[in-house]
Amino acid sequence: MTSRFLFPHYCKRIGWAILIPGLVLGYFSFFRNYNIPGFSTSRIRANNPNVIDVQQFTNSLALALVIAGAMLVAFAKEKIEDELTTRIRHNALYWSILINYSLCTVLIIAAIIKGDVFYDYHNILGSFGYIAVIAIYNLFSVLIIFLLRYHYLLYSKMGQYKLGGLSFLPYYPYRVVSKWATRILFVPAALTYTNWPLPYSSEIIAVLSLSLLVWVFSRQKREDEMISTIRMESMQLAIYFVYGFLLLSDFFIYGNAFFYIMMFNLVGAEAFFLIRFHFAYNKLLKDTRE
Repeated sequence: MTSRFLFPHYCKRIGWAILIPGLVLGYFSFFRNYNIPGFSTSRIRANNPNVIDVQQFTNSLALALVIAGAMLVAFAKEKIEDELTTRIRHNALYWSILINYSLCTVLIIAAIIKGDVFYDYHNILGSFGYIAVIAIYNLFSVLIIFLLRYHYLLYSKMGQYKLGGLSFLPYYPYRVVSKWATRILFVPAALTYTNWPLPYSSEIIAVLSLSLLVWVFSRQKREDEMISTIRMESMQLAIYFVYGFLLLSDFFIYGNAFFYIMMFNLVGAEAFFLIRFHFAYNKLLKDTRE
């Protein structure tokens, strides 16, 4: 079975044409403080009329170019789409999500242990500090890991049709425990982004991130080729959802509000995957019974 939900092959060239300028602009914007002249807006601060806030859009443009370009490169069809390219794409998708969100979870836990989750990181990122560094890393890392893994396998396995299988945790106890842990922690974690945060909010977010990751990478009671296909399609659509949401937010939300979008992105792909996977899985069960 070949992959669905892919862009036409010509989009790969368009993607590279967008991605490379975006990376260059992003480098100069973030590390050299370059801003396109006139590409900004000003407004009077609501709580202090004597202060004018200037919002630069150069970094937003760079982010949009990198995300759009990387998405087109990553999910455009090859000239020849067959079962091997599908398996390679699924393998790269599996490892990119697993490595990225595992690393994010480890970094969050490390920050909690050190006690500097909101440490002022060299005064670059304001009061959000270390957690913002993790959130910024997470903006691009899934796509970068995917592209590296995908193209490595694509060229190293050229002419071969053997590719190692994907491993998942057993249903018991991992899926059962992670499912209930996620349900219990969801509301306390959501309160973190309101005016009524609970104590140990950082710890709650870290455990929620870990439980979501375990839930995503644990088996159903019954696993077959159809369920594996649903799983991989759900992972792909989860990436589409997260980065599509980021692109829209990049155009319409800025300042501190965009930080909360980045925080959502730390668990957004996993949450969307679970929703879509169980929707498709339950539909499959219903169709099978009928």
